[in-house]
Amino acid sequence: VLRIPERMLITMDMVKTRPLQSKIIASGYKVRSEHSFMALFLLEEMHKGRDSFWWPYLQTLPLQRNISPVFFPPVLLKLLANTITLQTIRFRAEALRDEYSQLCA
Repeated sequence: VLRIPERMLITMDMVKTRPLQSKIIASGYKVRSEHSFMALFLLEEMHKGRDSFWWPYLQTLPLQRNISPVFFPPVLLKLLANTITLQTIRFRAEALRDEYSQLCA
């Protein structure tokens, strides 16, 4: 049996207690996805660099942005022309841009 101490887990409950995430929640703004809270947490911790408790874990994450179709270059998106997949990717990209704009306002 493998046991992982709770302090070693990044959970949504833990992430939501962070100051910036708590401010967003208190403001009444409804994020499109709770993944936004997790992404914000990861960005905050990456910004701390080696001072982050989570630094060893962060070093295992991929640095490439093109692992998600939202970040595919135009040459790859062109291969999906006239498909529902391309429409879905564009919708998601627009939603992410919108949420980013709202959170930065």
